Amino acid sequence: MKKPGRYYTGTINEDAEEGSRETGSKEKYLVVWSTIPATEGSLSDLRVIDVIRELVDLDYDVDFIFWKDSEGSMEKAALNDLGVKRILGPYQNFISRHPPSDLNGYTTIFVRPWLNPKFMNWLLDTVRYMKDINGAVKVISCTDEDGMALSRLTKAFPKSDLGTIKNWILQTRPTQILGNDTVEYSEVQFSSLEGVAPQVKELVTLETLIYVLSTVLVGANKGVVEMLHLMAPAKPTLQLGFIFPKIRQPSRSQAFHQRKDILYIGHNSDANEIGIAWFLREVLSKVQDGNILHVVGTVKVPDEYCTCYSFGCVSQDSTRVQCHGPLPSREIMELTSSVKAVINPSLEPTGAVKEICRAMAIGTPVVTTIHDGTLGSALGAHKGAVQCPSMNPTCFAKALNNYISNKKDWDISSRKAQVFVETHFGAQTFKAELREIIKVAETAKVRVLVSGDARKSGESMMAQNWHIADSLNEKEGFEVLVKGELDPPIEGVKSFLANSTGVFPFPTGFQFNAIIRQSWPPDLTTPSLQNCYTGCRVAQYLPWEFGSLPREWMEVLVKNSDEVWGPSESNTRVFVNSGIPPSKVRRVPCGIDCHELGLPSLILPAPALENSAGNDVIFVFSGGLIPRKGVDILLEEWNTLFCAVDKSSKPSSLGVKLILHTTYELGYGKQEVEEMENIVRKCNNIEWRRNEWLEREEYIDLLRGGDVYVAPFRSEGFGVPIVEAMGLGLHVIASTGGTSADDYLTNENGYPVRVTSSVCRHYPCSGGSDLCVFPPCSNGKCACKNLVEPPMWFEVERVELRQKLGDALRDVLASRNQQQQQQQQQQQQRHSNYTLTKSAQAHNDVVNTYCWDAISEKYAKSIKAMISRL
Repeated sequence: MKKPGRYYTGTINEDAEEGSRETGSKEKYLVVWSTIPATEGSLSDLRVIDVIRELVDLDYDVDFIFWKDSEGSMEKAALNDLGVKRILGPYQNFISRHPPSDLNGYTTIFVRPWLNPKFMNWLLDTVRYMKDINGAVKVISCTDEDGMALSRLTKAFPKSDLGTIKNWILQTRPTQILGNDTVEYSEVQFSSLEGVAPQVKELVTLETLIYVLSTVLVGANKGVVEMLHLMAPAKPTLQLGFIFPKIRQPSRSQAFHQRKDILYIGHNSDANEIGIAWFLREVLSKVQDGNILHVVGTVKVPDEYCTCYSFGCVSQDSTRVQCHGPLPSREIMELTSSVKAVINPSLEPTGAVKEICRAMAIGTPVVTTIHDGTLGSALGAHKGAVQCPSMNPTCFAKALNNYISNKKDWDISSRKAQVFVETHFGAQTFKAELREIIKVAETAKVRVLVSGDARKSGESMMAQNWHIADSLNEKEGFEVLVKGELDPPIEGVKSFLANSTGVFPFPTGFQFNAIIRQSWPPDLTTPSLQNCYTGCRVAQYLPWEFGSLPREWMEVLVKNSDEVWGPSESNTRVFVNSGIPPSKVRRVPCGIDCHELGLPSLILPAPALENSAGNDVIFVFSGGLIPRKGVDILLEEWNTLFCAVDKSSKPSSLGVKLILHTTYELGYGKQEVEEMENIVRKCNNIEWRRNEWLEREEYIDLLRGGDVYVAPFRSEGFGVPIVEAMGLGLHVIASTGGTSADDYLTNENGYPVRVTSSVCRHYPCSGGSDLCVFPPCSNGKCACKNLVEPPMWFEVERVELRQKLGDALRDVLASRNQQQQQQQQQQQQRHSNYTLTKSAQAHNDVVNTYCWDAISEKYAKSIKAMISRL
């Protein structure tokens, strides 16, 4: 892998804001359609026109992209007149050939599936491409029954059998991407589905994948909404109709006694041909004599009833059927207002039917089947229409005969039909539905997975995971889940463990927007597509201490992570020098629990001021007994500077004491440990609390009891205990000059000790480019990996360390002396007159920067920026 240079010295842009839109710019919508809509087209055309018009009215910027040209489409200029800024297309080839920079910046895309495999593949590719460009883009997927592949299955079994549909979905979809829902499906024999065309199965899969990538699913009626929920139960599903234009009543609109006959209007399609043929052969003979069926449009009628030529249509029995062929809109309106009923004998699902809406709008009752999407399967019977079960000629004929002969029922239905259209397809209803959809999309929470055990009192990574989950959960607009143990539980945060195949037991459509991985060893596997599909972003959080990353990590780390996060600037330099592109690197500091530490956002004096003048000055260290922590350095310099050999009852004649708290032991040789033990035995002012795991409260008490915290480390990923000590107001001594402490320790708030960079030759470095810190570990030794470059760490300048130890001691004593001089003053006055010391400055710096209350905003912005990055 090509690296940007042996040593990267630049600064990572850690504060990039989410998205690429300019501050204050409008929300941008991209409407994605199969063709430019036709002014006199279908109701789906009316819907997209209404959507564009309403988005523009709501002051959104709207662009339009389409797949291919179509006859009858409106001119592009007409779209511009609606308020569309840019029109892109036709794009019958994949849109990925379009420059990403030209498609970035959209906040929401509005799409409509359509029953054409080529278009559906193009649409899926378009949505994927847009989510790849900007994972934060919201997707609103709007469909009706004639645009749903799943609805085609109703030809094979009753539509009401939703359990069968559910089982079919679960058993036939590609589980690699879509997985299985938590609800076990029953083993059902699908003998009735054996004839389902492979193309229908392909379309169902493509459609479901689009829904998985969507933020909100929108159906034209409640029946469609119900089906959408079956296909992607994890997604919010809402309803959106269309605005049916107000119709001027025809000049010859007639009352009941002036009307006669029935009317069917349809274009040429297989569904319409099957439906009208069924009506003519099964229903018409049951309708009262003297009533003619008028057939208008290009629909093909069986030859025994009508034959159409270029000059017109000839009816075989004009006393029962009259075929008119295509008619002008004005004549259709006149005919619709003169019949007693309009029919739609559809035997398979349709969307909302314009002809049915038009009839109801002018007060002509209708008879349809349950497949008619105008009314929706969940709406039942209406006093403006009768819906019959599929292929039920008795119901159909009974409803028509009632409208033909029963004036009272006809009058009621005529009035109710007009009310129904105004209620369900009026402008106010449409506006309210669309605004609710926009609200749901825009307020959709960012779903974040914290991947790794999260234990508040666990080791560093686990504790950080717990606080990341807790702080993000407090942020508005975030939904947080944890993969692994969560202890203690956090209200509103769910923890899950993947099943034996590595898959989460979530329903179809459950997708994460971002995954933050932090564990040891790091999880570098490819995220599951079932919950991290296109648009999901992965951040690998990687505190690292040894100058260069393992060589075998690099390819998978870059491939399976969108960003690599480091808690310090030194970390990010390591990542870039190892070969990770700077654009994928982000600095996101660790945080500390200031509430647990009892830190208010006030300037407080150091703990030393609370001690009596006669007490020892307490120096503290807490951490592992490992070479990179520099425990040997601290003991050697203490032995040189402060070792007290006085064996009298007083612990130290020098007035100083070192509390050395070490937990696990790894890396020091036997002789090195013996030398450290000899120093402790020699010096009467060292308390070694060895192999002692402290409860969190005990650890905090340890820090609170100290005056100076010393951390002469050779390498450190961040140094949480150091920052906690600063927050508690201790005087802090730590290694700086290329280390992680450069980010927070300065001459103004502490005692930085210069270091020099050197190749690590001590265990866990085993010579050459090998580093041995990886599981499995046994007998004090761990597995080794080869790094990109030889492992590096730092050595402190010993003379300067001794100087800073002495400086810290003098400053603590000076602070105590100042306290004695102010002892008679009131507490509030004493604080107000107190001179801001290094320890007080350190406290303020930490509270304002590293407390979780403050740094949680950094995590929220980093996640949003990663999701929306180009």
